Amino acid sequence: RVDGSAERYAPGTWVGGTAPPSARRTNGGVALDATARVANALTLAASGRGDMWFDTSDDGTSRSEQRPTGHVGVELPLGPVILASHGGFVARPPSFVERYGNRGAFIGEPDLKPESAFTADGGARFTRRFGRLRLHVETAAFASWADDLITYVYAGATGRAKATNIGRARLFGIESEVRVAAFGFEARASHTALATANESECRYVGTRCTRPPLPGRPAHDFVADLSFSRGPVRLRYGLDLVA
Repeated sequence: RVDGSAERYAPGTWVGGTAPPSARRTNGGVALDATARVANALTLAASGRGDMWFDTSDDGTSRSEQRPTGHVGVELPLGPVILASHGGFVARPPSFVERYGNRGAFIGEPDLKPESAFTADGGARFTRRFGRLRLHVETAAFASWADDLITYVYAGATGRAKATNIGRARLFGIESEVRVAAFGFEARASHTALATANESECRYVGTRCTRPPLPGRPAHDFVADLSFSRGPVRLRYGLDLVA
């Protein structure tokens, strides 16, 4: 696969402040995806990409970046259970909102670096029918080791957020979901537990160095949904708790 894109940032008229420069970005990429079935059971998958970004702005600055990315995965069915694991290297440039902000909640940071990370995950999913009832259960553990992670931090007394590079960071988490459906009803409950650490910062408690968590990354996210469908009509009630 060969693909490309072009973006343009037009800040418009700013009142009470200096408008950031307009900017343009062009991107080109080449990718290869491959999948193989082994012994009619094991599935192997791999992908690789090469991307180039080229940014220019009306203030006379320009920058270019080349990043390779890759990914491998494996899936193995064992009866009604499917085991899966994936790993790879990902990267992305900062967006225009992250670099230049907007008129409201976000402050720009033109000198942001692209972020990159090694990621890995492993989990299992189970799907089965019991008469009219359908049950689906899945759980997965994941981890990321990031360099120059782009995250928003609060800046100033107004509480506005500013995109900032975190030199090194790690994220570990577990996701679980249960779905039950029968007689037009469907119930879903999911939970994500996340532990993060800013490895570029050290806070001493006595003589012990502790790594603070990343801002804006909740430790727990619980979602519950209940819906009923009849013909073209669907009624739904949802709840999302973040802590």
